[in-house]
Amino acid sequence: MLPAAYESAPVLYVSPGRIGDDKNTGTTTQLPLKTIAAAVAKIDREGTIQLLDGLYPDQKLKLAGKQLTIKAATDSHPRLTSLTIEVTDSTIGLRSLEVRGETDFKADGKSAWSLRDCIFGGSSRFEGGKSAALEDSRWSRAAAVIREIGGKSGTGRLKNSSALRIERCWSVDSPAAGISVLDCAGGASIGNCLVARASREGLSIERTSAKIDFSTLADNGGFALSALRSSVKIRNSIVASGSRRLRQGTAIDSQFNLYSSGEPAEYGVNDLIGEPKFGLALAGGDLEKYRPLSASPARGAADPAASGGMDLTRYLWNARHDLGCIQVSRTR
Repeated sequence: MLPAAYESAPVLYVSPGRIGDDKNTGTTTQLPLKTIAAAVAKIDREGTIQLLDGLYPDQKLKLAGKQLTIKAATDSHPRLTSLTIEVTDSTIGLRSLEVRGETDFKADGKSAWSLRDCIFGGSSRFEGGKSAALEDSRWSRAAAVIREIGGKSGTGRLKNSSALRIERCWSVDSPAAGISVLDCAGGASIGNCLVARASREGLSIERTSAKIDFSTLADNGGFALSALRSSVKIRNSIVASGSRRLRQGTAIDSQFNLYSSGEPAEYGVNDLIGEPKFGLALAGGDLEKYRPLSASPARGAADPAASGGMDLTRYLWNARHDLGCIQVSRTR
């Protein structure tokens, strides 16, 4: 989303601590600016703003005609109380930031934006932009609403260009729907994501053409997947706890997925439907991976004769494994 040249442009540093002062040059870590807004104003066209350690009070930013990256400085962990951004005719990337409160992000149709390695502790609203990417970010006990990427959709004119891309993100314990994608004429691509334990739908898609791959939607209070007047293509995913709800005008193309419930006629080619619910629990630890509950019927149910004795990495099994689980080696 952001060419490398943007991040090699002039760099300004910001610190909310005692050494921060908006009268400083901001060009070194010894003379940082006090506020992010002052750094935005100092950058004429393109550059990078690096945030040093500290708690930043409520941030309200406006930028027009700029190409910016706002990121955590090396070995720093900046924390923002809340974040409000209005973007016009700009390209902006947020990197390695933690927002403890609410986030309100609005962009016009000429702007592109992206998030990477960000943590959101409060509800987030992202609206507008010709394109957007959310990568390696998470929402804990917070809802994420993303709308009107690639323009506002209308009945009968859904596109499938995937102007919105969501990769390797997760949402856990949302008080509402976990992730909502609404009215995106540019379409959405969602991959390698986890949405679990939302009080309502895990993933809600309305008036948007969406592709979902290699994702897990499980243990949510309502339906794992809800779609309204949308075109949804779902592949290689686990959809559990309520499975899916298709509402007016929704077309779905489903293959190679694992659902917790439903009639076979409701699903697609090569889909698997199982009862009872899989029963997933958060395993804890730094990675917070999901595992079947001790009472899950998937525990120890794999047939060694059918598994071929090794996994996809050609690692030999030495024990009986859970049904539907495949061991792979990953760097992350």
